[in-house]
Amino acid sequence: MQDAVNKTGRPKIDLDSEQVRKLAALHCSVDEIADILGCGRDTIYRHAKDALDKGRAEGKMRLRTMQFKSAQQGSASMLIWLGKQMLGQKDQQEIVNIDEEEKRLSDDEVDEMLKKITGDTNTKENSPSTTSE
Repeated sequence: MQDAVNKTGRPKIDLDSEQVRKLAALHCSVDEIADILGCGRDTIYRHAKDALDKGRAEGKMRLRTMQFKSAQQGSASMLIWLGKQMLGQKDQQEIVNIDEEEKRLSDDEVDEMLKKITGDTNTKENSPSTTSE
């Protein structure tokens, strides 16, 4: 008895839709699924499109669930990423035009900043002279 043959002369493949769904849920590409099941990608699209779509949706749902769990456990980077993706939040940079003159600090302002940084209470007037005798 001959095997069932389709119109193109190829042997008929018995495609397991459940296997397609499981592989798609693991985010396998259609090419990978076709290679694993021993058929062409067109066969997957023709005979198991619903299983492919369902598996992809399940995989996305599983990944999203893991992301939410990570965020709920306090992952700051996941909270930020989800906020940007799902809430439309974004980093904002304020660009301010500053005149070159405004950028320059006076000598007194520089001295004051140095005092704060170093904790030095000496002022220019009170600092020991650096001149040689």
